[in-house]
Amino acid sequence: MTEEEWLACTDPRVMLRRLAGRISDRKLRLFASACCRTVWHLLHKRGRKAISVTEEFMDGMTNMEAWERAREGLRDTTYWLAIPRKAAGASRQAAYCAASAVGDAVSPNEIEVRRCCEQVLTARLVENEEQVPERIAAELAELLRDVVGTPFRPFPDMAVWLQWRKGLVTTMARDMYDGRDFADMPILADALEEAGCADPLILGHLRGPGPHVRGCWALDLILGKS
Repeated sequence: MTEEEWLACTDPRVMLRRLAGRISDRKLRLFASACCRTVWHLLHKRGRKAISVTEEFMDGMTNMEAWERAREGLRDTTYWLAIPRKAAGASRQAAYCAASAVGDAVSPNEIEVRRCCEQVLTARLVENEEQVPERIAAELAELLRDVVGTPFRPFPDMAVWLQWRKGLVTTMARDMYDGRDFADMPILADALEEAGCADPLILGHLRGPGPHVRGCWALDLILGKS
């Protein structure tokens, strides 16, 4: 796969195969969690809790014990019984998606993450059969590109730019990341450019239409996350 093919690909499963062994556990989990958030309205509260705690655990914001409790909540029979009957098909597929995203081990299995994509696709089609499968897959592919960026070129050294105005760029990025509010990404791009950054890939991504999720490669680059 070339960089041009990567940027044009509309199937996240193909992209995940290309990334085998080249993506961190954290990014795999955060991508799977972002997929689950596209069917958030179909998830039972335990499913939502498990995804939220998984994201926190991957970012070191909670401990293994809390994560295990959240995962056990998905394995509990009462969780599956609590899925509303009137939307059982779509909601059950969303529940499968959450279970795949949370996984059974600290290190995620890429097969699980690909399965998560397929379950999201199924859930959304069961909910509304008029949706176009290729369009849904393309949306998930965009989420993966937001998390990974492009694996075909090295990222620049940010050190000099991040020292500008006593770390203002880092502060802005951390506030957006922690608050899950990415509306000011273009303003962050302006600040980076004023600090001396002229990298078209970074500035273009920050000024682009998104989507942006927890694990966004540009924010990770600024915040020193991998």
